[in-house]
Amino acid sequence: MTRWDEPCCARRRDGQPCGAPAIPGGFVCRRHGGSAPNVKIAAGLRLRQEAEIQALIKWNQTRSFDDLCKVTEAQRAVADYQAKLQHLAKLRRLVKLQRLAAEQGAQDAPRD
Repeated sequence: MTRWDEPCCARRRDGQPCGAPAIPGGFVCRRHGGSAPNVKIAAGLRLRQEAEIQALIKWNQTRSFDDLCKVTEAQRAVADYQAKLQHLAKLRRLVKLQRLAAEQGAQDAPRD
């Protein structure tokens, strides 16, 4: 089982380890980038993948129907989260294209 209560892997300005707890599923604390959207997204995916692995391990030991259902739920959670990530990436590309089009339109507009 992966431990998510590890300390932040970043270093302070004086060279010493940060020591603050990392965000759940992440490797850095909020002060060192853990509150950035991309870091939160990656941490969320790691947490879901870890839950899937733990469910598979438990089902492999017990072979019970309840544990198989938990595996299926964990796999569905990972798949849903990955679908959301793909949708988010698509939206970001659209926003970027809209900004470029707006900038291009502003440059092409006649000036008085």
